[in-house]
Amino acid sequence: MAAGDDSLWTGLFNQNKTASGIDITDAKALQSSAVYACIRVIAEAVASLPLNIYKKNSEDNSRKVANKHYLYPVLHDVPNEFQTSYEFRETIMVHLLMRGNAFVFKEKNGAGQIVSLIPLNPTRMTVKLNSNIPFYEYTHEDLSKSFWTDKEIWHMKGLSDNGIIGFSPISLMRESIGLSIKMEEHGARLFSNYARPSGLLSTPGKLSENATKRLKESWYKAQGGDNVHKVAVLEEGLTWTAVGFSSEDSQFLESRSFQIEDIARAFKVPAILIGHSNSASTFASVEQQMISFVMHTLRPWLVRKEQSINKNLLNDRERKDGFFAEHKIEGLLRGNIQSRYAAYAIGRQNEWLSANEIREFENLNPIENGDTYTNPMLTPSPSQLNMGEGKEGKQKV
Repeated sequence: MAAGDDSLWTGLFNQNKTASGIDITDAKALQSSAVYACIRVIAEAVASLPLNIYKKNSEDNSRKVANKHYLYPVLHDVPNEFQTSYEFRETIMVHLLMRGNAFVFKEKNGAGQIVSLIPLNPTRMTVKLNSNIPFYEYTHEDLSKSFWTDKEIWHMKGLSDNGIIGFSPISLMRESIGLSIKMEEHGARLFSNYARPSGLLSTPGKLSENATKRLKESWYKAQGGDNVHKVAVLEEGLTWTAVGFSSEDSQFLESRSFQIEDIARAFKVPAILIGHSNSASTFASVEQQMISFVMHTLRPWLVRKEQSINKNLLNDRERKDGFFAEHKIEGLLRGNIQSRYAAYAIGRQNEWLSANEIREFENLNPIENGDTYTNPMLTPSPSQLNMGEGKEGKQKV
């Protein structure tokens, strides 16, 4: 089954023609400003988050960044010769959000360690299952073919009903996207004449077919497009009668607003993040929408990606040794400074946050003795202890 053209679901994926008359392809879908904005918001947010390889200590369950692991510089710094880490991870997310699948070739050295990750075009990949083992057939631009197993290919899947290949979101949303593009085209035509309604030219006499055609062409040349506001001179008893907007035109903006919200809902992106908001939005509601975006939109993608890395890029021995991949999302969840500091205080007083952990959240360097989990309200500081000793000394004297 092909990632971009699934033969098992021809009724769903091969019929790109929509009821609006638009043939939805990847390039055409991106012409919808709402689709482009949603994909960009999610892909950029995921790509911007720090992605590290960690090692867990089995004795105390602590963790530390495994920056000496061979996979760390590949994921964190330079995945291949032509992309940065940000660009690579952004590309993967674009493939997932558009096609529902991302395929990456794993280039290895003689020791079997991954030294490079190269993204592949998902529309050129066909996935076949043989004895529950996936095999990948890739068609290059010169029409030559390569055949790989999951040892060479890292396959990330989006929403799926068979676990082998993900649904294509663009194909699933093709009707909504087609209607959105159609509305944008309608708006462009409406405003191409400065949003002025059309009208009727009438004459008391009778015009021949050729005369009617010439009159229509001359009128449009004089009053159409950029000439719309110029003065018109009517002769031979001609009169002009303006025709008002139709009910469809007058409700155009409302309908287009609904289509934008419909696409944003499908991607689970708050409309305000793609520049679409209403007067009812307040600062507090916007902040809650941002938190909801992180928890309900980004986090599922991050978990899906982390688990895929752990399964496909780390081997059994490395997983048993405690190595794993994880994003840092704390920065996206930081609220205003007062709420943040109040939350830190609760963590310190309940002894599940240390001073250095809090300082790390705030991008501050660690301090000496800052790794202890003690309540600062109950534990005297070194200066307080010294003051007490001084008083005792004076009293004894």
